[in-house]
Amino acid sequence: MKVLLLLACAVAVRAGSMTVTNQWNGGFEGDFTLHANHALHGWACKLSFNENVDKVEVWKGTIEKCSNGKDFVMHSFDWDANVANGADVTIHVVARHPGSSPVPATATCSDSVSCSTTGGGGNTGGGSNTQAPSGGGTGTGGGAITAAPSSVGGSKMKYDYADAMSQSILFYDAQRSGRLPSNNPIPWRQDSAVNDGDNGHDLSGGWYDAGDNVKFNLPMAYSTWVLNMGFLKFKDAYKAAGQTQMMCDCMKWPLEYFLKCWVPDQNKLYVQVGNGDADHAFWGRPENMKMARPATM
Repeated sequence: MKVLLLLACAVAVRAGSMTVTNQWNGGFEGDFTLHANHALHGWACKLSFNENVDKVEVWKGTIEKCSNGKDFVMHSFDWDANVANGADVTIHVVARHPGSSPVPATATCSDSVSCSTTGGGGNTGGGSNTQAPSGGGTGTGGGAITAAPSSVGGSKMKYDYADAMSQSILFYDAQRSGRLPSNNPIPWRQDSAVNDGDNGHDLSGGWYDAGDNVKFNLPMAYSTWVLNMGFLKFKDAYKAAGQTQMMCDCMKWPLEYFLKCWVPDQNKLYVQVGNGDADHAFWGRPENMKMARPATM
């Protein structure tokens, strides 16, 4: 069941809502959408939670935690700074918080906000603000960012290709095996198969294959090669979409695993970890695997 959190947007005081799309013991995630009432060349949002939140992660900007532990300030990336008048921007948020219930929050958004911003915050630009349907007030200064129902990231194209690129990277991040890094963007994935190896030789890491929990090096190597070729050929597109570092992290994961698979002083090359028959008999998460995972050369 989706949970709605109140979203208050800058001086325009027109209320919208933030939709929590997922929650688990230790955090939650959701989306809120901003509508530009005038052309923007850089924007910021202050997220204010009702109680302390350990960490907030976003993919469309930088995030700063304020000293009170409850507020976070997000600034747009350069690639997403320009938003046309009337365009929408949807922002996805992942929050880390002890417990299994989302923490209510509000967002104050405008051309520029900071940890010291209170209430509706300030903004620049002409025009007037709109009256809230209920419970609101009026403001002056105009040109704020207000809530809207949907987004294509400020682009006038039918589809948000930058978001599609981001989601495709997350697909591969979800296949990660081994001990996951601190910046793991998949909240429901945890460490798994950390003891993969052969007679003390570490073979942890890499990607799981095709919904299975076996690591097949041939399809993993082909996928890595194709993704790397696309990355190198269209690196300007990854940069424009703000996904360069995400893609570098994505590609680093299988490449570091492949380095473990080659043992030059013994002329050995490992090509698989896990047994297909045993794996297909197990219908569960890789975090819960108990079967033997033999390494094949």
